[in-house]
Amino acid sequence: MTGPEGRAEGEDRRRGAADGSSWQPRNQRPVRAGPLGSSRLKTPYLLPRPPRNRYLVRQRDRRRMRELGRVAVAVLVVGVALLGYTWLHLELLGSGYRVDGLETKLHELERRERHLRLEEAYLSSPQRVEARATKELGMKPPELAQLVFAGPNGAPRP
Repeated sequence: MTGPEGRAEGEDRRRGAADGSSWQPRNQRPVRAGPLGSSRLKTPYLLPRPPRNRYLVRQRDRRRMRELGRVAVAVLVVGVALLGYTWLHLELLGSGYRVDGLETKLHELERRERHLRLEEAYLSSPQRVEARATKELGMKPPELAQLVFAGPNGAPRP
C-alpha cells in the first residue's frame, strides 16, 4: 500500500513522517508526566485542557424518554403489586395469629367455666350446706313443734 505521496506506509514510519511530526516506535513512547512518571517530556497532549463544547446543548431523545417512561411505569406496577401482595400476606398472618389467640382464650374460658360449675355444685350440695350450718353457725335440726304446715290454699293449718 502506498501513502498520499506515493511512498509505502512502513517507509513513513521508519524514516519519520513527511510532514515533520515526530513518530516514535512503541518501545520509545514518551513517559507520562506527573507524580508517577518522568517529568522530562511534557507535550500539549498530556496537559489537562478545558472542554471546548461547554456551551453545546444535547437534544432530548424522545423515543428513549418514552421507553424510559414505559419501563418506569412497568417497574412501578410490579412494585405496587409486590407491596400489595406483601401487605395482604402480612394481614393474613396477623389474622391467623389473632384467631389462634382468640381460640386459646376461648379454651381457657371454657375450662374456667367448667371449674366454676363444679365448684358451685360442690358448694350448693345439701349435705355441705347442712354440715356448714351446724358447725359454723351452730344451727340444729328443727323440732316437730317448730314446724308449720301449709294447707291447700297456702294458709297455715292449725
